[in-house]
Amino acid sequence: MRLRQYLFARLLARASRIHEPLVAARKAALLRQVSGQVLEIGPGTGVNFAYYPPGIAWTGYEPNPFLARQISLPEGATLHERPFVEGEAQRYDWAVATLVL
Repeated sequence: MRLRQYLFARLLARASRIHEPLVAARKAALLRQVSGQVLEIGPGTGVNFAYYPPGIAWTGYEPNPFLARQISLPEGATLHERPFVEGEAQRYDWAVATLVL
């Protein structure tokens, strides 16, 4: 499993350089609407931080340890290096999942 996670992390980092410019305008339009407590499931390398408005309370769940190490967390953000557990969703105002499903 660790080899697969490592290879996926490398592939995602490279693919993001091509993919992000293609979806940047759409992500900006969607993610600038969030406020309050934000849950992000599978933040990958953390590319969505560029689109969030200031003042949100961000919590992420990234079970791939190789991806989790690449995320530069803004001040006040919390990252859990484990899968998301469904029962924890009630305390969030927004949930974000991009390239996860």
